[in-house]
Amino acid sequence: MIRYLFAELADYERNVSKNVYKYNAYRKAAGTLSALTERVKSGEEAKKLPGIGVKIAKKIDEFLQTGKLQKLEDVQS
Repeated sequence: MIRYLFAELADYERNVSKNVYKYNAYRKAAGTLSALTERVKSGEEAKKLPGIGVKIAKKIDEFLQTGKLQKLEDVQS
């Protein structure tokens, strides 16, 4: 589920914000997460994976704690 959220964020950054750096970061994170056979349990665990940095790890923790990403909620409203 979370990999789809990062794919949506990547699309937003590419099409609306025109921020290629963030687009690439979110796309890479989505790819990394989709390749996993098990779900990540925390952002700290995710930071050990390629393409997952501190900011994306915080978004993973936010999703795991709340079931949503505020940035995506803001974009969609």
